[in-house]
Amino acid sequence: MFNLNKKGLSNLIGIVFLISMSLAGLGIIFNAIAQIPEQSLSPALECTEFQLNPPLEINEACYNFSSGDIELIIQRSVFDDSQINDLDFLVSLNNRIISLSCGLSCGNDCKILNSGETKKYFLTVDEIPDEITMQINGCFIESSKISIC
Repeated sequence: MFNLNKKGLSNLIGIVFLISMSLAGLGIIFNAIAQIPEQSLSPALECTEFQLNPPLEINEACYNFSSGDIELIIQRSVFDDSQINDLDFLVSLNNRIISLSCGLSCGNDCKILNSGETKKYFLTVDEIPDEITMQINGCFIESSKISIC
């Protein structure tokens, strides 16, 4: 039989304790990672897909002095079938940015385009704008300088 003194036994107990604590820590980390739902990664993947293959495109953006509106012509890709819940326009004015939104909850004046459609949006602003940025479901898609109509 083995004859271990107290000092040798305490080293053995210390090693066993460290190994068991390491395994327990790895188990906790693995469990936390395994419980991350796939849908929490989905917005990032969707955003990347929108940026690589934008479903909407700004064809024209100009400011009409007589009406005080930005006239914005947007076209949706013919082959696009992605779900667009929110369409946001960020308008850069002299020293501020205003946000104008279209979505599923808006009326017919601000409906989101179907595949292959082109629409002219009229966005009312209180001063001459510089640039407009389009976002889909919170993802940056495109920016365009605003010319004079």
